[in-house]
Amino acid sequence: MIKIFVWAMVLLPVAGEWGRRFWLLDLFNHFRIQAAWASAVLAAVLFSTGWGIEAIAAAGSAVFCAASVRKRASGTRPLDAGAAGLGADVRERTLSVLTCNVWMMNHSYAGLTAAIHAKDPDVIVLLETDQRWYGEMRRALTHYQHHKAEIREDYFGVAVFSKYPMAATVERLHAEAKPSVRARIYHPSGDFALWGMHPEPPYLPAAWGHHRRELEQVMFRIHEERLPAVVTGDLNTAPWACSFRDHLSGLADSGAARGLAATWPSPLPALLRIPIDHLLHTEHFRTLSHEVLPGVGSDHRPIFVRLARREAAEAPVREL
Repeated sequence: MIKIFVWAMVLLPVAGEWGRRFWLLDLFNHFRIQAAWASAVLAAVLFSTGWGIEAIAAAGSAVFCAASVRKRASGTRPLDAGAAGLGADVRERTLSVLTCNVWMMNHSYAGLTAAIHAKDPDVIVLLETDQRWYGEMRRALTHYQHHKAEIREDYFGVAVFSKYPMAATVERLHAEAKPSVRARIYHPSGDFALWGMHPEPPYLPAAWGHHRRELEQVMFRIHEERLPAVVTGDLNTAPWACSFRDHLSGLADSGAARGLAATWPSPLPALLRIPIDHLLHTEHFRTLSHEVLPGVGSDHRPIFVRLARREAAEAPVREL
């Protein structure tokens, strides 16, 4: 029985590569940071007790998990490679976005408001916005005159606040999808489409299917519209999960090559959190900075991202 447990621990991370076929394996993929630590500890314990083959296998599993995490944390951003220089007008072509899953049970309105005022983003995307959160934020963010929200009491509300005019709609990307806000924002650097999203967590087979289809459909819409686009929110997927790699790899990940950028669960140290809050963008933009901000009372930490519009803004979205 002990050997079965040990080999299950060793093989699960590798088996996760079949996660596009089996929902449970892809769910396990999200926890590769924790799996790397657990496998390393298991390898040490097995070495000390004389289980040589199992210890080597556990060490290999730890290396496999750590390598996939490190690839995102310190690797290059494929769509940013060879980006044109920003030029002297970089300030005019810069836009900033703050994204936060506020957690409906959280009452720390002042904490989030302080973080927003400190960063002064152009656009704010908030998830899990019920009537109480939306009302508090509207009172606190009076200089964000343009806003659109889907207010819900089931943890899937979403709200977008913008300093700049926008044309926004609430969208369901398929029949079972959770609501998203799609906003065309008229920014001084040029119009762009912003998607504020909070797909269903892929914790059961049906939810996993809904989740994958929602990510697939937002990519289809971006490709179809051919506008510069930003996708941000609590996407409920880690960068090394099959759902992320299969459906979002056509966009640049603002958190790539910037450390773990891990956001959930907020109280844990960074080395034990998972990056499931993201900002992704088309090749019309270049990431200038990506920050995970201190906790604001939620179980997620906010992210603050600065982008610059490329001079060759007419470049097409990469074929998906």
